[in-house]
Order: sequence, then C-alpha cells, then structure tokens
Amino acid sequence: MNIKEFITELIERKMKDERIYPDKLEAAAFIEELFQFLFIPTRQDKHFDGLLHRLSNIENRLAYLLAESINDEALIKKHTSLFFNELPNLYRQLVYDAEALLDFDPAARDLSEVKLAYPGFYAAVVYRLSTSYGNRE
Repeated sequence: MNIKEFITELIERKMKDERIYPDKLEAAAFIEELFQFLFIPTRQDKHFDGLLHRLSNIENRLAYLLAESINDEALIKKHTSLFFNELPNLYRQLVYDAEALLDFDPAARDLSEVKLAYPGFYAAVVYRLSTSYGNRE
C-alpha cells in the first residue's frame, strides 16, 4: 500500500464516525490546568481576583474544547455552566478522596503529598471530572 492509498483509507475510516472529538492534547491541558487550579497553590491564589481570573481562563478553555465538537453556542454555554456549577461539589468529593488516601495509606505523610504525588489521586480527579456532568443533556 502506498501513502496515497493509506491516506485515502484513513479518510474513509474516519468519515464513518460522524462525531468530531476535541484535540486530545488540549483536553489533557484542560485537565492539568484545572488540577493545578484546585490543588497546587501559586502566589496569585492568595487573592480572590487571581483565582477568579484563573477560573475564567479554565472556563474559556472548556468552552473552546466543546466548540471543537459542538456547533451550538448556547449548548456550549449550557455544558460549561453545568460543569462549573458542579465544581464546588466535585472539589469537596476530591478532598474527601485525598483524605481517605491519607487515612488508609500508612506511607502517606500529609494531604499535600497525596495531592501532588499519588497517581491514584490524579486518576480519581480525571475520572470525577470526566463523569461529573457527562450524562446530562
């Protein structure tokens, strides 16, 4: 198979799936930015306006991701609002998860260590973020 045939086959296979997905690297960057916002302190986090500005940037990133697969501005705003309205509850659940890891892992020294160094906690964050509003329309 030459490159032209290969590219043609890729196009044909991709066209069978009518859904368009957001860029995987952009989605990972969104998750990382939100994780940092929730759990990694920075100098600007000591000020309400600094946190509010960071949160606004994260909201814009989510809207951008949604726009890659949704062609309806009202629906993008709806999903973005749903997600960020759920964020306080989600955050409390994640703190509870981190506290549980600390309580049940004798090697864990403090919450900061769990939040920064435990891949299981990061996996829980990604899971909860991805399922926090996914079944709502």
